[in-house]
Amino acid sequence: MEKLIKELSEKHPDELPIVKSKYIPDCVIGRTKVWRKGKETITDPNSLFPKDTLQYYIRDYSTENQSWSSKIFHLISRLTVFTVGMGCKFFLKGINTTVLHGEKHLEAALSRPSSQPLISVFNHNSCFDDPGLMGGILSVSQLADYKGMRWSIAASEVIYTTKPLSQFWALGKVVPVVRGWTPKQPAIDFLIERLNEGAWVNIFPEAKVIDKHFDGVYKWGVGRLMAECRTTVPIFLPIYHVGMNRVLPNPQIPGEGQPMVIRP
Repeated sequence: MEKLIKELSEKHPDELPIVKSKYIPDCVIGRTKVWRKGKETITDPNSLFPKDTLQYYIRDYSTENQSWSSKIFHLISRLTVFTVGMGCKFFLKGINTTVLHGEKHLEAALSRPSSQPLISVFNHNSCFDDPGLMGGILSVSQLADYKGMRWSIAASEVIYTTKPLSQFWALGKVVPVVRGWTPKQPAIDFLIERLNEGAWVNIFPEAKVIDKHFDGVYKWGVGRLMAECRTTVPIFLPIYHVGMNRVLPNPQIPGEGQPMVIRP
């Protein structure tokens, strides 16, 4: 790892200091770039969306002048959101049991005016929390409403290591965030733009999976989202859940498999 850091430092002096990630053992982080196993990951959310695309995720936005390429992208995005959501519903409510308390609060938040932004925060209990919980707590019609579906973030060094895989996550309205950079980074800028359009943003403020009681400090990116939303004060919806680490157990040692568990 030290050799890799030295090589990257010589090749990218503008990225100094380049340091080891405290989350992933084979990952190093620079000022604007991230490398996993020596390969650069994708860190710019906007690079994953074709031109003339993002504005059409805005609820009630007119599609009169939308290009055909944008329409095709949105069609694939709609299918991705719905198909993955229904698959998660099958796992969470079909072959497992999901009990939702306080559903009226969720329904009220999702029934807000189209210009009203929404921020929800989940505790991070399993790698399956998102999209799993979306399938478990949302109705079929809500899963079909891809424009109303949440925007979220996921670790660049974990799942944004190839362009095709990154494109899949983008179609599902998930963009890369870099753990190790401050909240003043492209991912949070991107989410603030979506909030100012009245969108729903969901994040995990622990910034990592924790399947035991959490006594640490939450990341303050959610504070920046609240503070820099220019249109109106967002609705804030905290959601606490238990049991997802029993549906998809977390690895106890590096390289351990994660078998899906059925617990009706």
